[in-house]
Amino acid sequence: MKIITKKFQLGSNPPNRCDVHEHKRVNIRDGVINLLFLAFVLLTILSVAFSYIYTLSTVYGPSMQPTLNETGRDNSDTVYINRESEIRHSDIIVIEKETYYVIKRVIALPGDTVDIIEDENWDGVNENLRYRVMLNGELLDESSYLNFALDTTNLDDHYSSFSAYKTLHISRVNPDGSITIGANEIFIMGDNRKNSEDSSVNGPYDLSKMLGRVEIIIKYNTGVLEHYNQKIIGMIKAFLVNTF
Repeated sequence: MKIITKKFQLGSNPPNRCDVHEHKRVNIRDGVINLLFLAFVLLTILSVAFSYIYTLSTVYGPSMQPTLNETGRDNSDTVYINRESEIRHSDIIVIEKETYYVIKRVIALPGDTVDIIEDENWDGVNENLRYRVMLNGELLDESSYLNFALDTTNLDDHYSSFSAYKTLHISRVNPDGSITIGANEIFIMGDNRKNSEDSSVNGPYDLSKMLGRVEIIIKYNTGVLEHYNQKIIGMIKAFLVNTF
């Protein structure tokens, strides 16, 4: 039996087994570049969208302490304001007053009735609970954002100033002593009730002058993000999951 053998000419440049690995390295590198480019585009889109919706503002003044603090013009809490968001009771908003902006808590919305009264069930001990806000005929529960153990929650001055306001605007006063918030108005107060010029002094503010709702608070002392819009965060997470 004759055995036939053949020689295969490899040529002057035989295949290099490492070529396979080189191709893999090239593909991985291209993949990383594409991923970085996609991340850059995503961050750019998010940045543009964020800047369109949100406005950055620095807190000045003591009227929202201890929720928002100013320890100096260059070292205060900062907030991001959503210019597109609907507002609700107890939201913090920024609104124009004459030639400047103020940051306050939403107490009453259009159509609500509001009053500041001496609570007939006051225990006679905690002066911070002697005067309370009435919203739509009921005592307003402010325990989620006010600490009634702090002197900043004392409503003595607000009770007096709102009584004076109602005397000057008697036509707005309802039979029960409250006033009704107009269709384009909003009633706001500072969390620092001992040092806040707000609707208890000036009456309802013009709702069309509102800059937006505070949705992100960055504390100066800690850098901690204390409040944010869960819906927007959820949308970003969903986008990232679906993309990657």
